[in-house]
Amino acid sequence: MHEPAITAQGSAFRHKVRVEIHFRDGSIESETREAPQGSEQSFATPGEIVEKFRKLTRGGMTETRQAALVDAVLNLEDMPDGKRLAELLRAQ
Repeated sequence: MHEPAITAQGSAFRHKVRVEIHFRDGSIESETREAPQGSEQSFATPGEIVEKFRKLTRGGMTETRQAALVDAVLNLEDMPDGKRLAELLRAQ
């Protein structure tokens, strides 16, 4: 439902949301977020980024290749050059 109090805070809070879940047992869970997930203020965790990468590439990349690319990106500082990364990114 629209919450006028949030709208009244102006455009700086245009992404702010408050969610309440009412369960049949009468309990209520609620949470307020002021920034969308993935934004600078609410950046995704490394695990969430890897999970999204795997989900987006599963149709075009084997799990083995996904794992190799994730490992390469997470360990870029250990690579002598970018050849291996380029190989993994090349379309097959």
